[in-house]
Amino acid sequence: MIVVDSSVAVKWLLAEAHSDRADALYARSTSTPEHIIAPPLFRLEMTNIVWQRVRRQDITPARAEELLNAFLGMHVLIVSSPDADRTALKLARDFDLPATYDAYYIALAQHAGAALWTADERLLRALDGRLPFVRWIGDYS
Repeated sequence: MIVVDSSVAVKWLLAEAHSDRADALYARSTSTPEHIIAPPLFRLEMTNIVWQRVRRQDITPARAEELLNAFLGMHVLIVSSPDADRTALKLARDFDLPATYDAYYIALAQHAGAALWTADERLLRALDGRLPFVRWIGDYS
């Protein structure tokens, strides 16, 4: 299994830096038994990202609906990990994260024994290589 956060998933919908790598990761997951999983907050974050793009006038409301529909049709399994809330809180504390959102993705990856792919450079700096299963999408080949 593979865990992705919303910073990677948005690249499936919009052309951004490293969208090609995010697309390749998604394509691999749909052609092999290695499925993409994400925590329950994933859909909330993605819906918010699309809305924020409307608010910034990067996309129209109609385009936002198209993007959200495309996203909701993607093959990502939403998975709750046991004790996710406590684990996320501990991870946020241990790595001095500004919020627990990222910690939920880390907790799921830990629980599943999976790699977590992210484009969030702030998160990568906070972790400073101490969790080798958390990987930058720019390194995906």
